[in-house]
Amino acid sequence: MKKSSIPRSRTLFLAAVLLFAAAVLLGYQYLFPAPQGQTAHISVDGKEIAALSLKKDQEFTVNIPGGGMNHLVIEHGQIWCDDADCPDKLCVRQGKKQLSTDTIICKPHKMAVTITGED
Repeated sequence: MKKSSIPRSRTLFLAAVLLFAAAVLLGYQYLFPAPQGQTAHISVDGKEIAALSLKKDQEFTVNIPGGGMNHLVIEHGQIWCDDADCPDKLCVRQGKKQLSTDTIICKPHKMAVTITGED
């Protein structure tokens, strides 16, 4: 059996540095989270069709030209795709979104919901 040419102390040092870097990155996300979103911008095929306030509980149905539907729900500052008639329904499984960096995508319907911190 051939021994590794890298000394064990260097390997341990490298592992410690990588763990420290990962901890710093994760800690940064918890210490400085993205701001709460204010507005959900809904676009279909790259064209914005609506801008909805996350401050008001409401429902919105996106009717896709040529057929298709996505049903969006806004409650308590969060938005999610409640129902869709796309084949994979990945947009429905993306869950609730609220931060200004969050998005919901429905690729089959070319729909995107982008949350911003602007009113």
